[in-house]
Amino acid sequence: MIALTCTGKLRIDTLENLQTLSWIRIENWKVKNSGNLANLRKLRVEVYSDSDLNRFFNSIAELERLVSIRLVSVDTYHHLPSLSELSLLHSVTKLRLEGRIRMLPIPQEFPPNIVQLTLQGSFLMLKSPFANVSLTYVVCSKL
Repeated sequence: MIALTCTGKLRIDTLENLQTLSWIRIENWKVKNSGNLANLRKLRVEVYSDSDLNRFFNSIAELERLVSIRLVSVDTYHHLPSLSELSLLHSVTKLRLEGRIRMLPIPQEFPPNIVQLTLQGSFLMLKSPFANVSLTYVVCSKL
């Protein structure tokens, strides 16, 4: 793996062979044509409580090789923004959510092919809606 540090403005959508993007802030995700990122498999994104995740999910929905996404909240005391559009991510099989979550999305809002769900620092209560969520294809969940 090659680490790349860029001090100027780098257009991510020009990196056609990029397979892993291990860290990017959501406000820096200004991809004009995500179809150019056809080889992207793993993505880690820092989000804020007021981030527009629906717009972000729409922009990466066509990435057919994206199998792992990690959303990390940088607002320690705030909740992750709405996750209702996760279902757009058809190729994602591994989902990691780091940060406070008010409640989990309903099963139909998760990526349809998810097999691994990891929650870190979610502060979900033991009697939270998660107890009632049945994700048919999840074979590994880490809380």
